[in-house]
Amino acid sequence: MAWNNVFLKNKFILYGMGISNKEVEKFFIKNNINYIIVFEDLDILNNYVVIKSPGIPNDTMFLRKCRKLNLLIINDIELFYLLRNDIKYIGITGSCGKTTTCSILYNIIKEKYKVGLCGNIGIPIFSFIEEKLDYLIVELSSYQLEYIDKFRVDYFIILNVYNHHLNHHQTFNNYVNAKMSVIKNSSLDDTLIINDELNHYLIGRDIKCKVFTYSLSLKRDAYYEDTKLYFNDERFDISNIEYFKYEFNKENFLSIFILMKLLMIDDTLIIDKMKNYISLPHRMEEIINCNDLIVINDSKSTSFNSLNKAIDYCINNYDDYKLSIIIGGKIDIEEIRSNISLIKKLNNYKVYCYGENKLIISKILNINHYKNLSDVIDNVNLSIKQVILFSPAAQSFDEFKSYEDRGEKFKELIFKKLKN
Repeated sequence: MAWNNVFLKNKFILYGMGISNKEVEKFFIKNNINYIIVFEDLDILNNYVVIKSPGIPNDTMFLRKCRKLNLLIINDIELFYLLRNDIKYIGITGSCGKTTTCSILYNIIKEKYKVGLCGNIGIPIFSFIEEKLDYLIVELSSYQLEYIDKFRVDYFIILNVYNHHLNHHQTFNNYVNAKMSVIKNSSLDDTLIINDELNHYLIGRDIKCKVFTYSLSLKRDAYYEDTKLYFNDERFDISNIEYFKYEFNKENFLSIFILMKLLMIDDTLIIDKMKNYISLPHRMEEIINCNDLIVINDSKSTSFNSLNKAIDYCINNYDDYKLSIIIGGKIDIEEIRSNISLIKKLNNYKVYCYGENKLIISKILNINHYKNLSDVIDNVNLSIKQVILFSPAAQSFDEFKSYEDRGEKFKELIFKKLKN
């Protein structure tokens, strides 16, 4: 594929070399594009475009210098879009449930369309730079959305917005604005699909696209009633599908149900895929169910809202079991402060707390804390009838490389303890 895009005549800085920028570098090398790699500071910056890795904080000395020089700071998603605006984009964002929702949508619509899946799910968007696609599904985190400029999606889904990543964004309003940022680029041909609870965040925004809302409790464009999902004249029976026993799954699925109907996906295909759906690892993954012990690995949980939904699931499905909860990791101080009421609800259960801010959490709950996850498992009692829920409500980076690494370590420790 020839790249005659005038934007590539710029000189580029790759700031940070996570998996996203590593794929950008491969593209630059293959196409002889002028770039340098920066991890900290650099003296000569003029006339460069900065491609920032999403995990880097916003207030580094290097970024402050870039802003002072009015350099353009974007990310790999923005760069990809400037090169490949021939693709139809489906963007999905939200505080909880993005990855599962993206995966389900991909596994269904790939049967009818040539489609790719990338973004925050762990697959760099530049993996698809040479691909011919009908649609590209992009899981969008707030970290990614705050550094887009021209990026436009044909279909944009906003699942939910909770107090999250406030150490990074500084204020909840900044976080909301990041989640909503793509809307400003929408056209009359585009579609926004949004949880009805978030409608008030649209007030005052310039919205040109079509808007569909959905709700579990109210009759909106799409809604749930008597074991069925409704959208326009379509009715979809979910009563015999295991995936929908979790209320949160019903709500998030409503968003892509609207989209699949707009894309003319047949119900027979949806039913077949959902009946055979296997939950992704580390997302309410039931790893042990024997005798009186159930162990659930929900390592993907990185917020108190996701933990709260996981608790609701356990209460509704295992009401005759005691519930023990393991939480901890790298938790934003601001997130702790803004979720005190949710944290105090944990007093109803046995809680094991570890991680970077274990002292704060344990003080709020008046409980013991543990030095790390291994120490927690050493002290967990497996001899009583209970559900052990590992739903950290925190990022993993204090002790692990990723939530996957954390989840695998949890499983290793639990199985080792059972054998002993």
